[in-house]
Amino acid sequence: MCYTQNMQKTPKKQLDYLIIGQGLAGSILSYTLLKMGKKVAIINRFNPKSASYIASGIFSPIAGQRIAKIWQADEIFPQMSTFYKTLEKDLNCSFFHQMPYIKLLINDDLKKFAQRRFDDPKYASFIKRIEHSVKGKKVDAIEIQHTGWMNTNVFLDTYRAFLKTQDAYIEDWFDTDQLVMRENEIHYKNINAHKIIFANGLQATQNPFFDHHRFIPTKGELLTVKMSAPQSAIINGNAFVLPIGDNLFHVGATFARSFENALPTQQGKEWLCTELEKLIDIPYEIINHKAGIRPTTPGHRPIVEWHEQHQNVGIFTGFGAKGVSYIPYCAQQLLSIKI
Repeated sequence: MCYTQNMQKTPKKQLDYLIIGQGLAGSILSYTLLKMGKKVAIINRFNPKSASYIASGIFSPIAGQRIAKIWQADEIFPQMSTFYKTLEKDLNCSFFHQMPYIKLLINDDLKKFAQRRFDDPKYASFIKRIEHSVKGKKVDAIEIQHTGWMNTNVFLDTYRAFLKTQDAYIEDWFDTDQLVMRENEIHYKNINAHKIIFANGLQATQNPFFDHHRFIPTKGELLTVKMSAPQSAIINGNAFVLPIGDNLFHVGATFARSFENALPTQQGKEWLCTELEKLIDIPYEIINHKAGIRPTTPGHRPIVEWHEQHQNVGIFTGFGAKGVSYIPYCAQQLLSIKI
């Protein structure tokens, strides 16, 4: 296990911030606060099937069938790499991997939108026109800049170990009924804190403070396959193929808004295999098949705010599949709001 102890040990009972949830959102938010010198603790019930653990961790300033910049891309990406490299250094661990991302222009609509972006000078630093070989044939494609992937499992496990060394991690379900509000602080069991922030995904709105927010739970399925392919870039057709080392690749992801449960499905597996086989002509072995539910929002914008009446209660969730990109930026935005 790799971590460092160069941050101040956090007292358990008197805190500046109590954070609920140790997924990607809660972890990065708490790290940002610790770097500001705040006393922080996280309450979390570990779940290896949570959205943060299932996530591929891909980050890209360009997304979707319209090949458009994601929200706030011009502000987010110049500073994102520095943030994660500092985080790796502080934890003495490697999990942030910059890597080319190739989007195949496999239909006329994609080619149309790509041409619009090539003609737009605001996209010049984000994309370039290339050809890519798919099963021996040249295919029109774009190479997206400032891209890669984050091994969220390594990060979350390492960061949780670090929090434990700081007495800043509490393994427990959060019970809203035991939360007592005061004008300038909150009380929870044996904890006093100036502020509390709910960063526990879909569960964040299952409390009386933020139950007015609407989520669209989106289920995603992901395969891990083994094959002998010298691939050093993320390739995206209808599905992506992400090299993660040792001849292993993530293949994903499905997007389902109607589903019965959070379990992997045969239908999802077959779709991912079909899309993979459009890109390769070599044998592969399925190593793992997993699924998770993302907390997406109707406008695809995260929910980052303080409660109007209880201004020491915040929410930090709804990042969907773009959490690696959005969360460091949004953490700064939430903490800069004057309340």
